[in-house]
Amino acid sequence: MSNELLKYPEADQIWASLTLQQRLEARVWCDICHRLLSASNKGAEVARILTEYEGHVKGLSRSSIYRKLEAFKERGVAGLAPVTAINRLMGDSSTLPQEFVQFWQGLCGKHQRQKARAAYRALFFDYLVPGRVIPGYNCDWRGIWAQEHPHISVPPVCPYSPAGQHPEGWSYRNLLLHKPDKDVWAGAAYGAQAMRSLLPSIPHTRVGLPFGSLFVVDDVWHDHKVTFLGERQAERPLELAMMECLTGRITSWGITPVRRRDDDSRIMLKESYMRYLLVDMLCRVGVNPQGVTILAEHGTAAIRGGLLEQINAEIYRLTGVPDFVKVETSSVYGKPLIEGLFAERPRGNPRFKAMLESTWNLLHNELAMLPGQVGKDRDHSPADIAGRDKELAALIPIANAIAKELPTEAQHLITGYLNFFEFEKILLKTKSLIENRQDHHLEGWQECGFVRQIATIAGLDVDIDQHYLDHPESMDELNALIRMKHCPVRSVPMSPLQAWARCEERQQLVRFPMSLAGVILGEACGKKIKVSDKGTITIPDEFCSARKITYNATVTDGHGRVITLPRGAE
Repeated sequence: MSNELLKYPEADQIWASLTLQQRLEARVWCDICHRLLSASNKGAEVARILTEYEGHVKGLSRSSIYRKLEAFKERGVAGLAPVTAINRLMGDSSTLPQEFVQFWQGLCGKHQRQKARAAYRALFFDYLVPGRVIPGYNCDWRGIWAQEHPHISVPPVCPYSPAGQHPEGWSYRNLLLHKPDKDVWAGAAYGAQAMRSLLPSIPHTRVGLPFGSLFVVDDVWHDHKVTFLGERQAERPLELAMMECLTGRITSWGITPVRRRDDDSRIMLKESYMRYLLVDMLCRVGVNPQGVTILAEHGTAAIRGGLLEQINAEIYRLTGVPDFVKVETSSVYGKPLIEGLFAERPRGNPRFKAMLESTWNLLHNELAMLPGQVGKDRDHSPADIAGRDKELAALIPIANAIAKELPTEAQHLITGYLNFFEFEKILLKTKSLIENRQDHHLEGWQECGFVRQIATIAGLDVDIDQHYLDHPESMDELNALIRMKHCPVRSVPMSPLQAWARCEERQQLVRFPMSLAGVILGEACGKKIKVSDKGTITIPDEFCSARKITYNATVTDGHGRVITLPRGAE
């Protein structure tokens, strides 16, 4: 190595390719090596270096100092940097055939637990056998030996082993440099879904999003079981909800008990429930006058069967705006990575609806003290769930017998679980607390102006924004008082509900007439009911025959006219 490179390591071609941490480590070793090169008594200098750098240099010892010095004199900075970094930057000293490297990566991909050491052993034990051709070499181990040892006869037993002698370039450290990247290995071991989870994730922002223009819909299993009268066992309830993305407020939602058919198959969310959410969004909640986009999925929260076209046709008739409602769906993972492999179980992309997914996590956390928890996964399932199920199985016949005579009292039979309607009340209260929460760090909140200015005057908090709305004429006096008293003013995040209210002050949402509900719900959601002699219609609850809802027998047509249905009509 030239004296110039020894004196100025920055001039070494490898220096620019090192990371900052690698440069710092190389710089320390350069200083150590220069001290030894200029020292007359190297032994005494080594002793001083060990004392001065103890605890500050990883792997520092008398032997490592001399080893680094020789490497530094021979290869410069490359002798001081980590071996893996140099190999990756400068290329391998061994010339492994490209076909063999690909074969080794494929061998690693077969190891489902992603252990390179086990794959390395498999390479020797399974492939270095007589007659087995090694990809890239076009021969078995005997041919490799003959090429590397032209003057030595081929031994009768393979001398290569994972812990001993190996073909040139087959050291574990060297092959480790050629193992598949994390995402590729995950895709080979677990499937495309695992591979995509390691791809770059670009964050998005709500800043600049028009109010009421983007909604996301998703379904969720709650983390605890509830009972439902007439069912043989407790089940986890299901929820379907829709969130407005600018304010993060869940505007429409509903839950359903999971029921069992006679063949023990389960009745869960129906696609018709998505129609109910659409009615609520378009006719009660309201959407942006310029149009709305719904982030849906391919499962329950899907819009199928030409429904979108029917909705847009009716809205076009009412407003003259084409393609008012748009639907975006996430991709479904399930195809094999390579044609010919077995297909995966189809799964959606959770990143597509990450905003609502994070709210589900918050809801799970707030409800985690309810009885009958099943845990966030199998490893965190409470041990007493089996005992609760066993006790419930003994109580079910008693509850069903009581229900025949006293259905209301049967609902209050004490078990180890809440009943569905008790859970429904708790969920309603919890959702109200969540949409009124102010102790949050929602993305883009400050930039969207979803904060309130609070001034502390004489020990009392005064909402400056609210004061302006209620008493705009006295704002000058309030500001003068704040300046004169040097009152502290702080910004407090709004709750999602407050953000919604502020947005409604700035942007009026459009709400369509209830005639649109008939188009959205269609015959699939209709019930044929006869008008009573009192001029009313009574609709039974789908989930509880004891609960009925009664309405006056009037309908509103597409022109807004209210029509009274005759008695006896259906």
